[in-house]
Amino acid sequence: MASSRSTCLLSKSKSKLPGVGVPRHSHPRAHSQSHSWMMMMVPPHRRRRSPPPCCASGGGFPSRVQTALDLWCSLDAQEGGLEQEDTLMLTRANLDVVEERVCTRLEFGTAGLRGLMGAGFSRMNAVVVVQTTQGICAHLLDTFDNDTLKRRGVAVGYDARVNSDHFARAAAAVFASKGIQVFLTSEPCPTPILAAAVSYKQCAAGVMVTASHNPKEYNGYKVYWSNGAQIIPPVDSLCAAAIEQNLDIWERPNTDDIASHPLVSDPLAMVAHQYFDDMVKNLHFRPNRENASTRVRVAYTPLHGVGGPCAEKAIAMFGLPPPVRVPAQAEPDAAFPTVTFPNPEEGADTWSLCFQAAEEAGATLALANDPDADRLAAAEWNATTGKFEPFSGNEIGALLGHWVWTEYAKAHPDVDKSKCALLCSTVSSKFLGAMARAEGLHFEETLTGFKWLGNRARELEEEGMTVLFCFEEAIGFSFNFALTPDKDGVAAAAVFNEMAAALDAERGVTVREHLASLYERYGTFANRQGYVVRDPAANADLFAKLRASYAREVGGVRVARVRDMGMGFDGTPDECDAGAAGEPSLPWTKGDLMITYYLEGDAEVTLRASGTEPKLKWYLDVQTSGGADAGALAAAVQAELLGV
Repeated sequence: MASSRSTCLLSKSKSKLPGVGVPRHSHPRAHSQSHSWMMMMVPPHRRRRSPPPCCASGGGFPSRVQTALDLWCSLDAQEGGLEQEDTLMLTRANLDVVEERVCTRLEFGTAGLRGLMGAGFSRMNAVVVVQTTQGICAHLLDTFDNDTLKRRGVAVGYDARVNSDHFARAAAAVFASKGIQVFLTSEPCPTPILAAAVSYKQCAAGVMVTASHNPKEYNGYKVYWSNGAQIIPPVDSLCAAAIEQNLDIWERPNTDDIASHPLVSDPLAMVAHQYFDDMVKNLHFRPNRENASTRVRVAYTPLHGVGGPCAEKAIAMFGLPPPVRVPAQAEPDAAFPTVTFPNPEEGADTWSLCFQAAEEAGATLALANDPDADRLAAAEWNATTGKFEPFSGNEIGALLGHWVWTEYAKAHPDVDKSKCALLCSTVSSKFLGAMARAEGLHFEETLTGFKWLGNRARELEEEGMTVLFCFEEAIGFSFNFALTPDKDGVAAAAVFNEMAAALDAERGVTVREHLASLYERYGTFANRQGYVVRDPAANADLFAKLRASYAREVGGVRVARVRDMGMGFDGTPDECDAGAAGEPSLPWTKGDLMITYYLEGDAEVTLRASGTEPKLKWYLDVQTSGGADAGALAAAVQAELLGV
């Protein structure tokens, strides 16, 4: 295994910490760490410490709603009045809008918060962030003894979205108010860096302020636990309960000056050094001189996010040529001006500038991170069709899983294969499982979401397993044995680039040609997926209808088995209808909106309501040797199960 240790980071980065942070965006609602700068950006009328008159005097709403609105106005004023403009509009809105904003709370779930920014308890804002952090802090104080918690501390990071830095500082101030050490990043960073900080600093918990790939109007708050993975039950429900019990705002240090607090320090230099060191030591498999001479040119875009400096540094440390930049998307910009939706899964609109830059430079490979750089998308030039063709998340998972296993096996020829593990989510392709069986490796599926993959990986490690690779079809990939138990688009970019260089140099094949050879060896799997934009109520109605009588066939293909993760059923449709089915082997939660249909012919269909977006998602996986027609089944799923 090649090794290339480095004692410095990229010297040409514009950030204060080269290779990690990124230049701050200049969005007018962003707040830097300078107290004087922030106050200059906040007009005097937004610095008031008492409720705006329009709230305090009453707005003609029912008393329950008016009381909640007045409380919101008061708390927002305490937090500097950052949402006063939206609050003023809210006071003039109709009752339904006001009630939704101030009489409901943004739900804490799916490892934290994610929602639209704006005024009210149902939106992402400083008040909600402070209240949420108070709840998490209270649960930490109940979980750890005081000395241990204060010593281990909490890591807090943030991306370059609007208000992310202010939210992070507010969270840090809450933890510091209870005497807890806080490792607060001094500038925006990728989510994988914050996840690494939790592990490397041996923190009790971590918070990353990011909305990942959601539209610009969103922000989020992701929570990690002491094992370095995102939180799962029962921790999430215990945190949610603690939040409800700690809604009154605590006294705390000044948010704007929190970086200078004696309990607060910047972990970036230490964490970045160890992160890149571990990446090179464990995932860099070819000598730098061979990578440097590759014919494969790569174009890369961070999609206006924070991944650029880190991804470029990782690629450089693997000895690979610098990627072709996409100038219009290279710097962080919270407005995401060149894309409709900053998600590299969303197709031509998101890829267009990267493909253009690649063609102009003669690059044959295109890579993209989502804005917080925890996911990776890839595409390759097809000389026959004369265009770039993206790989699906399942295809990238197959490629990276095989690459990491084969290269790890070369470096460890005497390894016990049965102690090497590969994991994927239950809605991802079954290719990894087929490969694991053929190679004698341990394989498991988990529930959807990297929080489940990361926690199961940690459990397997405690049992003496080496977890080589985890993935989910939503372009999330982790190299658990090398780094942390969370998805990492930065490491994935460097590993994918090196794999492509090796395939060209050693076998003279493209990445897609190599993928075809893997299918010939382990079996061909056809995958289809999609989503319908629906609100939660519509999703609940659909699942109630599906559960009234479970489908016996889809597209004329018999349903052999049904697994309902919201009812705790796993059995034939008749058994499920009668309530006589067994329980799923995976953890299930009453009321969850997720059903899998196992069809004759080695096909699976899963319907699932997203936990972070107003979407109903469907997934189809077919092993083509079973005889099922993926295209026909995909049409049937939408027509017969979704009614679209």
